[in-house]
Parts: sequence; C-alpha cells; structure tokens
Amino acid sequence: MRELMTTAEAADYLRCSARTITKYCREGKLKYRKIGRGYLIEANELRRFLGEPVARPIPQEAPEGRFSEAQIRRAWDKLQSMKIKEASHGTRKSHTSH
Repeated sequence: MRELMTTAEAADYLRCSARTITKYCREGKLKYRKIGRGYLIEANELRRFLGEPVARPIPQEAPEGRFSEAQIRRAWDKLQSMKIKEASHGTRKSHTSH
C-alpha cells in the first residue's frame, strides 16, 4: 500500500506551506491525485522531489514470459560472483592450435 499525504502533511514534510504544495501540484512539480477539492501526494513523490532515495517494492514474480527485477538482480549477482571466482582462480580456458 502506498503512503498518501494531504497537502498539510506534505507541507510539514517539506517544511513549507500547504499553499506552496498546491502550487507545486498545479505547476506539475509534484505528481498528485485530486480527491474532491484536495490533493493527495505519495510519500515517494515527496522523496523524489527532494532528491532522496525512493522506496519501491521489488516484485518477486513477474508475468509469464518476463523476469521480475528481483530475478534479474539474483541472476546478475550470480554472474558477477562467477566472474570473480573465474578471475581469481585463473580458470579462463585458452584455445591453442596444434
């Protein structure tokens, strides 16, 4: 579930006024959801705005025929560890012609 903040909560987080948050939303500086007359902003959007790391869940399984980010990361890590072992043991095969 995504953490949503009102303009007042977002203002507290960014240490500015709720009016400034509304202005940033209208100018397209912040992505938001309009609910009635108010705005809701995701916490990750405020982190992105500040240049902070954005937390996002990594899906464990992907739709059929595609790899999830977690699966790609595991495969990449495995490949990197194999390269490190290969380099440290000098097990690269060399082809010699007779």
